[in-house]
Amino acid sequence: MSKIKLGINNCFAIKRWPEPEAWVDIVANKLELNIVQFSLDLIDLNIDKSTMFKICNKINDVSAKNNLNIQSCFTGLGEYCHNLLLDPNEDIRAYSVKWYEKAIEFASMLNCEAVGGFMGAMSMKDFIDPFRKNLLIKSLISNIKYLSYVAKSKGLKYLLWEPMPVDREILSNIDNTIKLYKEINEVSDIPIYINLDVGHMCSYNNSEYDRNPYNWIKKLGSYSPIIHIQQCDGKSDSHLPFIKENNKKGIIMPQLVIEAINASGADEVILMLEIIHPFEYKESDVLDELKESVEYWKMYI
Repeated sequence: MSKIKLGINNCFAIKRWPEPEAWVDIVANKLELNIVQFSLDLIDLNIDKSTMFKICNKINDVSAKNNLNIQSCFTGLGEYCHNLLLDPNEDIRAYSVKWYEKAIEFASMLNCEAVGGFMGAMSMKDFIDPFRKNLLIKSLISNIKYLSYVAKSKGLKYLLWEPMPVDREILSNIDNTIKLYKEINEVSDIPIYINLDVGHMCSYNNSEYDRNPYNWIKKLGSYSPIIHIQQCDGKSDSHLPFIKENNKKGIIMPQLVIEAINASGADEVILMLEIIHPFEYKESDVLDELKESVEYWKMYI
């Protein structure tokens, strides 16, 4: 039996509750969770070091007072809008490496175990060109290897790489994800683990087998110490809350998730709620739906 814990990505706080006191209070006291994954959408990594130091000290202080563990840092919607380490422009790829170095430094200052997330997406032109596609994958592996060296030097235990719904984002089917997982871990300085998301198995090019989130968990659960959970319909990456109305139509069921994790042979997995409401949504409804989602999962964990 795998040891399963429940946590939450604090992406819900973006633009609403950016103050550490606010989102920590929500996670630790209103939702009664003690594990959080910090969304990098909540910080501008280009701010000066003095300001960054003050912000990190504040976050660490408030988290400690509320017995909240900031387990890892993770890319958000902001960086997902860019091609990052698979950009067609070599200079932009180099800039993206530097951005990730800043993310590693930030995660280290928060005493996190890990940092990671979305690594990049190819352009349509590069994706259909076999030479360019191969070149960019080799570049990606090389850059992640370098980032693993940087992360190790900063005291992180591992990096996280998230499979995404689009083929141009590389980790969009099970076999290719396993292949690249093994390839990068042959050369990395620290482990590069997978961070599954149960709503990302919706690539229109995938087989029915690869569109089943439970197959991903069974095959890759032992490589994925963190799994993002969201309610979804299997057709889009919706990041819906686990409220009664959504659960009637959604395909994510706690019993099946837990069965798949146990079948994977994983020792320990953190199920990290990653729920993204529209910015126009009423704040009180956001909190109510987060609370209902947590209470729903706590019935099974």
